[in-house]
Amino acid sequence: QTCALPISAAFLGVLATGALPPVQIIPLVFVAFTGLVWLLETTDEDQRPLRRAFFAGWWFGFGYFVTNLYWLAYALLIDAAQFGWMVPFAVFGLSGFFALFTGAASAATAATRTRGVARVLVLAIFWTVGEWLRGHVLTGFPWNLIGTVWAGSLPVMQATSLIGLYGLGLLTVLVAALPATLTSA
Repeated sequence: QTCALPISAAFLGVLATGALPPVQIIPLVFVAFTGLVWLLETTDEDQRPLRRAFFAGWWFGFGYFVTNLYWLAYALLIDAAQFGWMVPFAVFGLSGFFALFTGAASAATAATRTRGVARVLVLAIFWTVGEWLRGHVLTGFPWNLIGTVWAGSLPVMQATSLIGLYGLGLLTVLVAALPATLTSA
């Protein structure tokens, strides 16, 4: 059971990446965030729920980032003899670092002890705060914001003129995670 959480969470993060361009299988974002909410619900009964929630979010983020930062390897392999050794550090190291933001969002969500729709709303807010922080503070790396899943849908992307990409991301996580509430008590 100790391996189930990291594998499940990382797999859900990989699925979330599949909703982003260039793959853009948008239903995967619903599977990914519904699954993340369910994983967070399993942490509630744990002896250390915040720690477990953090790691659920961290593994989700690690799977998400490691599969959408592949292009860093391409850039470093232009001159593989000189820069090839940096590939694991760039892809896995940055993914692990950026996953701290998703881990913090998950732990903060668990700390509120909300349930149902309130939990989904709280997760959407903390996810968005994490994306904003990742894009502005320390790293300044707003790569693959979740709102970009709609890049192929011009009518949806028009909402960014009113609420910005971070606002669209908040709505995306909110709507994508709502199916998790259908099985909540």
